[in-house]
Amino acid sequence: MNVGSVDTEHPLAHNTLLFEAWNSGRWVGRGPHVIPPGDDRGEQPRALPEVRRLQHEAQFGYIAVDYSNAYRNMPESRVDWPYADKAWREFLFIRPLQALLILDRTRGSADSQLPWYNGGGWLLDGPHVTADQVRRTFVMHFETAPTTNANRVAATLGTQTSELITLLPTLPSFRIFNEDRTGDEEAGQHRVELDQIGATDAYFLNIITGYDSGEAALVANLVDNGASWTITLSHPLRGNASIVLNKGMSSVGGSISIDGSEAVPLRESVQAISVTSERPVWEATYLFRDGFETAAP
Repeated sequence: MNVGSVDTEHPLAHNTLLFEAWNSGRWVGRGPHVIPPGDDRGEQPRALPEVRRLQHEAQFGYIAVDYSNAYRNMPESRVDWPYADKAWREFLFIRPLQALLILDRTRGSADSQLPWYNGGGWLLDGPHVTADQVRRTFVMHFETAPTTNANRVAATLGTQTSELITLLPTLPSFRIFNEDRTGDEEAGQHRVELDQIGATDAYFLNIITGYDSGEAALVANLVDNGASWTITLSHPLRGNASIVLNKGMSSVGGSISIDGSEAVPLRESVQAISVTSERPVWEATYLFRDGFETAAP
């Protein structure tokens, strides 16, 4: 992954999670589209991404999505990219801190070593590697040229600074590419890539936030509890939060406490929402009205 300028249709042009430089499965013909259960999927991806957990609260929003089947085409098809076994992405936006936590759970697959992928039926060009040697990559873009400082990447545009803070891997090594096209002011950004390789199961844990000019930086720390992590975030003006996330290749449990309040469990299911003629209404105790949270009647 050493390409500077890329086409907007290429995964590298987006903020995404890659397995051996590619993300979700290739659609043959039209797509993506829903294929009814039981119907022949042909060479299409095994399934669409599945939202497994969704939670809307006054101080945070949370979603966990299982992309695993969406990263693969049907077995032994010419367009399968046989490197992903598990791919979960979780997003936790903490409103008072203006911080977005992203946890990526990845498990590599050794399917590229199967005989079929060494024959003439597989039309794509990829390495034949064991599950632990599958390269996984976190990709993020900045509008202007970023700078790195240990586990932080930041870029300033006018009076605003955006920042990426990496907690996993613990010793990140960032690559930065200029996607700009000379003479075209509207084309191109600056791409940051972060790899993991050497373990069958690997995690990315990143925090994305932003600041006004002269504002203090967010402090982010990670404690490994064995079966879980505790992430603490603090800022002198915005407050603090403590998040517990469980390890594993599927998403279960976890909690968040903001400004020392009682820990709120992260919802295990998908929170319902209905849209009336007046407003969206979330299941639970809050309404979203005129851009603000209000208690439900």
